[in-house]
Amino acid sequence: MSQVFAEKSKPLLSVSGNVSREGSQLVVENAEARIVFDGDSAKLMSTLLPRLDGCRTLADLSAETGHDVATMCAHLAQLEQDSLIVDWAAHEVVGDIEGYVRAVRSFSRFYNQQIFSNSPAKKIFSGQSTSPAVIGWGLEFYFFVRAANEYMPRAIQALTGDIRIIEPIVQHYVEEALHEAIFAKGLATCGFDKPTLARRLPLASTLALTNHLFETACRGVAPYCALFAVMQPGQTPASAEQIAARYDQLQSYYPAAAGIFEAFEEHDGIDAGLEHSELLLEKVARVRGMPSPAEILDTMVVIQRTAFFFMLFYKGIDSYYRDEACLRRMRRANAGAVI
Repeated sequence: MSQVFAEKSKPLLSVSGNVSREGSQLVVENAEARIVFDGDSAKLMSTLLPRLDGCRTLADLSAETGHDVATMCAHLAQLEQDSLIVDWAAHEVVGDIEGYVRAVRSFSRFYNQQIFSNSPAKKIFSGQSTSPAVIGWGLEFYFFVRAANEYMPRAIQALTGDIRIIEPIVQHYVEEALHEAIFAKGLATCGFDKPTLARRLPLASTLALTNHLFETACRGVAPYCALFAVMQPGQTPASAEQIAARYDQLQSYYPAAAGIFEAFEEHDGIDAGLEHSELLLEKVARVRGMPSPAEILDTMVVIQRTAFFFMLFYKGIDSYYRDEACLRRMRRANAGAVI
């Protein structure tokens, strides 16, 4: 279900969205969707899109452009369904838990798409990267997964109150706690055995991400749960066939990293089976009740900041793992952190 827009809404257009003209038509597209506006709709969107900066309300935009708010809402709903816009006033607009869940889903999809439309991540998943960079991604992802045994227990040890909140959060950690072994197995096929992994430190950009996760986990239940909203934004888990097709294609791009992709496929299959696409935030809200506007805004900010740290994570990989020499350095004994 789509996010509902209103006069107070402050829509922000995705930086991954490409706007172009095809004759009388206006086309808005990203890697996953293509929306075509024609006639009066194209005229409306041509004046509206450049103003979607997340700062102006639809009431403001109506005064600037002369367009009716209801008409703009109908057009923007099409873009929101494909994660091309998000409402930065959702904390002021939503009025019930269902609206809150829709807003969180909208933010999660939007910012998750920002991560994977960002150039370094896009290169990997489109087959335009190199084998050293992809193996480096597998190595850094292992460090990210391993960090779950630091930031997740930190959040859990502070849990108090209703068992209906505590139980799903603890269960989620139990299900994730041993996943580093899956990626260690994949990395072993690329020359990174357990002793090598034990003495290696992540890139500074990976440490920045894991430190953000730890510090956010220290802040409380809602910020902690918001971290997973952007990591697992799908409302329904991918099927086994979809997961297999994704990693078969990546293996065809980077055969030297086949073991790593087998690990990713195994991990994603486990997550799908455990239904990790469910929102922990929704479970918390169903017990605690509707969050305040300030709490909703904080959730939105956590989702945005987490996406930015993931972008930094991918940028670090792209910058460092440029050739086989980088991998050889990472396999050396007694190696320290890499800046």
